[in-house]
Order: sequence, then structure tokens, then C-alpha cells
Amino acid sequence: MLYEKCKNCKQSLLDKAIVSYRNRKEYLENYLFLFMMLCTTTMILTAFQQEAFWKDTVDFFTTFLNGCGKVLVMIVDAECGLAQMLADMISQPIWSNVVYWIALALLFTITGILLFFICHMAWDKYRKKVQSGINMWTVSAAILLLMVVVYLGDYIRMIVPINLFLLWLVGVGALLAAEIYVAECKEYHC
Repeated sequence: MLYEKCKNCKQSLLDKAIVSYRNRKEYLENYLFLFMMLCTTTMILTAFQQEAFWKDTVDFFTTFLNGCGKVLVMIVDAECGLAQMLADMISQPIWSNVVYWIALALLFTITGILLFFICHMAWDKYRKKVQSGINMWTVSAAILLLMVVVYLGDYIRMIVPINLFLLWLVGVGALLAAEIYVAECKEYHC
């Protein structure tokens, strides 16, 4: 019987089974982590050799960074225009330039602080949900998805003309959303 006390110690057999289970689970998770690192290294080296996936990765980051650059240019243009509008209200050219540069510095500082606080508040709000969705199984499934996208990239592109790196990111996002949903269901006993 599991609840009987062991004769040599005060620990029940159930407690011993729980400790044994936890030790075995930790051992298997460490083994899985080692295996996952091996698979990740292999997949990254293979992805460098696959021209389709490598080209799509470079295209994705080039497009993403160009988009970020355009947004930053729009923000800088708006701030420069606002600073110039404030400087045009002053008739003396020296003070006008001083006001322009002070206003520009203040606007850049305010924009940076606002961006920092928005990111910080979003991270504080969703951190626990994201962390509950990331575990060894999700990472393993993401690596498996990467393997499928890298090895079958040419065939996937024949069927659907899509950026392979973007396809992998969407798949990882779906995995993360599913894990967050499962964690929420476990928390609220759905």
C-alpha cells in the first residue's frame, strides 16, 4: 500500500514515489535539453546551407528593418516639424534656433520614454502568460517545425509562395498561443 510507512524511515512509499518521479522528470528534462541543443545546432547549420530558407530569412529581416526605419523617419520628421513650428513663433533667429534644438531634444526624449514605458507595461502585463507558454515541449515543437520548414522549404514554396522564415514565425506564434491557452485552462480548470 502506498500510504504505509516505511519500517526504516518515516517517509511513506507515496512520498518516495513522488521524489523518484521528480528526480526522473528532472533527468529527462535535462536529457531533452541536451538533445534540443544538438538539434538546434544541426538545424541552424542546415539552414545556412539551404538557399531558400537563408534567402527568406535575409529578406524578412531586411524588410522588417526597412519598415522600422521608415517608421522612425516618420517620427523624426513629425518631431522636426513640430520643433520648427515652435521655433517659427519666435522672431529672433538666435533664440529661434535655441528653442528649435531644445524642443527637438525634449521631443526625442519624451518619445523614447513613452516607447520604453509602453514596452515595459506590455511586458509586465503579459510576461507571466508568455513564460507559462514557453517550456521544453514548445521549444522542441518549434525546432521540429523549423526542421520541416528548412528541409521541405522548396516544396512548401511550390504550393504556397510565402516567406519561409515568416511561416516558421507564424507557426511558433501559434504554438506559443496554444501553450498559453493550455496553461490558462489548467489555471482556471477549463
